[in-house]
Amino acid sequence: MTLDANTVTIPATQPAPPIFGPVSRALNGSVTLVITNTPGLVLTLQNSPDLVNWTILATPTPAVSPYTYTDTMAGAAPTRFYRAYYP
Repeated sequence: MTLDANTVTIPATQPAPPIFGPVSRALNGSVTLVITNTPGLVLTLQNSPDLVNWTILATPTPAVSPYTYTDTMAGAAPTRFYRAYYP
């Protein structure tokens, strides 16, 4: 197959935003997040103690959806909020 003179157009569609599903906390304090995402896109996960100051937790590129992430450091914080987005 030859495409020398053909124009290939990729549609400019926006990915669906990541959505949190079930969240669970283990006895050791770790928190498991289940996130519905668009596979193949870099996902930025952040946490915050107060919804003002955010810290990057991870930047995975999930190959599947939903994606499961376990925050093993959650037990050290009395309060922890999460958000996920595509950069």
